[in-house]
Amino acid sequence: MTSAQVTFGLRLWASVVLALFLAYWLQLDNPFWAGTSAGIVCQPSLGASLRKANFRLIGTVLGAVVLVVLIGVFPQNRAGFLFALAVWCGLCGFAATVLQNFGSYGAALAGYTAVIIASDAIGDPNAAFMLAVARASEIGLGIVCAGLVLVLTARGTARAQAASTIATIARETGLGMRATLEAAGGPKRDSAPARRALIARVSALSGLLDETVGESPDLRVRSGTLQAAVDGLFAALSGWRMVATHLESLPPEQAAADAAAALAALPPGPAIVMTARSSPADTRDRCRNAARAMAAQPVSGAGAALVITGGADALLGLARGLNGVALLVEPARAELAGRGATLRPPDLLPALLNGVRAFLIILVISVFWIVTAWPSGPSALVFGAIIVLLLSPRGDSAISNAWGFLFGTLATAGLAAVADFALLPGLEGFGKLALVMGIFLVPLAALSAGNWQKSAFTAMATNFTPLLAPSNLPSYDTAAFYNATLAIGVGVGMGVLLMALVPQLSPPRRVQRALVLTLRDLRRLTTLRRPGSQRAWEAVIYGRLATLPDCASPAARGDLIAALYVGEAMLRLRRGGAGLRAQVARLALQEALARHADYFKKVRK
Repeated sequence: MTSAQVTFGLRLWASVVLALFLAYWLQLDNPFWAGTSAGIVCQPSLGASLRKANFRLIGTVLGAVVLVVLIGVFPQNRAGFLFALAVWCGLCGFAATVLQNFGSYGAALAGYTAVIIASDAIGDPNAAFMLAVARASEIGLGIVCAGLVLVLTARGTARAQAASTIATIARETGLGMRATLEAAGGPKRDSAPARRALIARVSALSGLLDETVGESPDLRVRSGTLQAAVDGLFAALSGWRMVATHLESLPPEQAAADAAAALAALPPGPAIVMTARSSPADTRDRCRNAARAMAAQPVSGAGAALVITGGADALLGLARGLNGVALLVEPARAELAGRGATLRPPDLLPALLNGVRAFLIILVISVFWIVTAWPSGPSALVFGAIIVLLLSPRGDSAISNAWGFLFGTLATAGLAAVADFALLPGLEGFGKLALVMGIFLVPLAALSAGNWQKSAFTAMATNFTPLLAPSNLPSYDTAAFYNATLAIGVGVGMGVLLMALVPQLSPPRRVQRALVLTLRDLRRLTTLRRPGSQRAWEAVIYGRLATLPDCASPAARGDLIAALYVGEAMLRLRRGGAGLRAQVARLALQEALARHADYFKKVRK
């Protein structure tokens, strides 16, 4: 256990204790919800914590508003109300899969916050509004307390990490393209493995950039510039790929001749890549100037023009990526990229399956509760919704995380029982309660910040407070404690069982669907009267690259990059043009189709 993990454990404990103290002072009905929210929001990264807090607050308010509306529509119709609640959770499960990162978390919160309030309001619909206000207040208090502790005690590193990561990828891409041009005419070399590795690293930037925006409020209105930087890196890799695909397929003499014009305009490596001492804005400007100089080179053949086009596209993509670094390092010199976030789900089927899961878990537990008349049924409903809505969007790791969450919750029940019945009855005062909670919360939170059994320890750290359920008037009712524990176990267990019975698409199937859908979109580019813009086509492919499973082969990522510039070549041809420009587009299209004939045959099966 590292010192950073222990520090995080102390920070989470302080957040929970502060939230409970203020909830006691304000005489809130269920102060443990404030402490629970503070523990959930607290994350090892400052940016992740603040971003999560924002979306948790949005999801909480939205869920509370929807619940009040549903109660008003079905005041005396329990079956209709539960069905409508299931529909709402299904919609939230769908949205949680379509959205990415903390937007997904906010959508899940909107679903299970409604269930939390419903578990109390269904017995007394007339009090639904006040219950919604109370729960939202308790959860909001926890969010504010966690944010306050984090701002005062944590130091954000996401911004520096994002700048370093983007600059490193841009540097490796620029040097790789230069090496490809310099190697033309010499022994054959395959640059595809290096490009594919870089594609995977660019695809993984989304979460880090989301944390960076959460950590730095000044970036929120300019988040489009960061997204444009990611898109620029993809474009640079696509341009490099165009150059490499052409040159590596030619005889040495022809390859050297086609690369000569591009090499003549390309400045030395240090001019287009960042070093520890260089300015990202200056390097961005040099890349852009080099792209203009390259595009102005006189060429006579389509092959040389294709190399010029690909090289210029790669340099312009690097300039966009470095502009993102400039925004992070020297924001005064960054250029505003007006591209807003574009919601283009790469594949709706996984989102539909997760929506069905969330819909079914509400119906199944509701039926079980009504048939058995179990008093703790509403609590089971809450935790069933939480497990399905939160974990289903995680794709490949959802089931394993769900099992870890279940085992962690059951283990936490034993720890909470020790605290509730062995330690707390002999102690009085809030300070002693805080000390007892710290004995358990600090090590559990510290272990949750590690990599070993992360889902289990995360469940233990977040569920300890609701299982202990501290209140203004301490109660040590063993029957109530075991009923609450049983309800949590049943809810989580049913959620895990339902996720196993309604499985998500396997990773190979999702990769196959991504390739098939891309081929379908390529066909549409040739048949639609208005095929759309190049930016729209790029957004589709970038979205699919970003959501490929971790186990996707490098070849699959390369196929998507191939499809990217096949589509771009098609769009250039359809926009018209004659002479050398049209020849370049046709040559790029022919080479890509020939190079990836196996892909186009495979995805038709």
